[in-house]
Amino acid sequence: MKLLNNLFFSIKKYFFHTAEYVIYEFIPEKIVSEIDNEIRVYTNITNIPSKIFKKIIPNKYLNIMFYRLSFGQAVLLCLLYNTNLIAYGWIQSWKSFKKKFRMIDTVKYETYMLGPFWTDSNFRGKGYYGRLIENAIIFSGENKRSIIYTSPHNTSSKRGIEKAGFSKIGSFRITFIFRFISFYSKLD
Repeated sequence: MKLLNNLFFSIKKYFFHTAEYVIYEFIPEKIVSEIDNEIRVYTNITNIPSKIFKKIIPNKYLNIMFYRLSFGQAVLLCLLYNTNLIAYGWIQSWKSFKKKFRMIDTVKYETYMLGPFWTDSNFRGKGYYGRLIENAIIFSGENKRSIIYTSPHNTSSKRGIEKAGFSKIGSFRITFIFRFISFYSKLD
């Protein structure tokens, strides 16, 4: 039944979907840090331990991140406590987002999309989200533009993004039809 619900939601989202986003950017001029040694970086789907894989990608056939990681268009960052996953985030190729966020000029810089990010509810408010964002920026490299977005109602996420040094580009409402056609309006 759950698979059927997921399939219906995916099909509905394919035909018509409206969402609001607050979009931020970060362009590091010089990276002075190295990747945090507690952050696990996975560039290949086969290197992810099965316990982590099942939590992040419970159904690989309905999860776009499975395909992006398989084809080298995404990198997974994980933070573990003992052997338990407490937070993760993605660095993705901008290629997958060009149409969705066409209002963002990316001509000057090689661009990466950061996210989605997740933190276990028992570990929220302890800076893990910020650590993952900072390490995603470091992993992306110098003079590489990073874009991240969140829901306008997610104040914790917005605070973490701004704390990591991102600048707000703006708030947008985007309507998608057949996932290939999109219309946007700037909200602020």
